[in-house]
Amino acid sequence: MARAEAAIRMAYGSVSARPTVHACISEKCYAALGGRGEMGKVFGQRILLSPRGLNWHFLAHEWSHAEMSTRLTLFAWKRMPQWFDEGLAVAISEAPQHSENHWQFLISTRIPRPSRDELLTYQSLQQWLAGVHRFGDDKNFERVAQGQPTLSPVYSAAGREVRPWLAQVGSHGLLHVIQQMNEGADFEAAYTPQTQSPSTPTP
Repeated sequence: MARAEAAIRMAYGSVSARPTVHACISEKCYAALGGRGEMGKVFGQRILLSPRGLNWHFLAHEWSHAEMSTRLTLFAWKRMPQWFDEGLAVAISEAPQHSENHWQFLISTRIPRPSRDELLTYQSLQQWLAGVHRFGDDKNFERVAQGQPTLSPVYSAAGREVRPWLAQVGSHGLLHVIQQMNEGADFEAAYTPQTQSPSTPTP
């Protein structure tokens, strides 16, 4: 909890969300509380972690979603692109499963992955989930059961987009985007002027 909170504070400058965390030690518990194959879920100010997500990385990932929803107005929250919200959570959480090293592994093994242009079309939750299903990020529960490595092409792509931007602009830049959106600006107007794309092109 302390490590995850520190990660949230570093990214956002302070911590506004104080979510209640439910951590399941069995898959039966996780399924009974509404979980499926993902590592964790967030319901407003409640976080549910699966047995596979019992570490600071995935707690920080879900906490980032809770923090973002706390800081945005409802109107702004509904307009926040899903790829950015997820990419920010990936960047903050530093989970090895979504890292730059994992992205390079996907490249070297020729695993299909979204291009940057495609990633930026994942604006709504529905579009995001469709991409996750298309590239197989939602099949990791089955992969682990079969002794195969986890694959996260969409989450890794989102992290790869947001990670260098966050490193460049810091909490000041992130808070600027949040403020601009709360004041009615479009996301692109708040984000694009500060965007720094990854230096290594996608093969």
